[in-house]
Amino acid sequence: MTPGPILAVGPRILPTDGFAEVWIDSGSGYGYVRRVRADRLSLAPLDDGTGEHAFFHLRPEQVEERD
Repeated sequence: MTPGPILAVGPRILPTDGFAEVWIDSGSGYGYVRRVRADRLSLAPLDDGTGEHAFFHLRPEQVEERD
């Protein structure tokens, strides 16, 4: 089973080393910052294309179903 994308905020220009630090809303509390592979990020439709930060969809890693 693969969960849907997660909304994250990160730098509009992604680093060239392949990783970006993004803020992820946890749903309760303040959320958290994680370093993720940039190839797992895609601009979210709600991003307006301005500013130094952007809204991204973060695709989670594939999760195997348990029997």
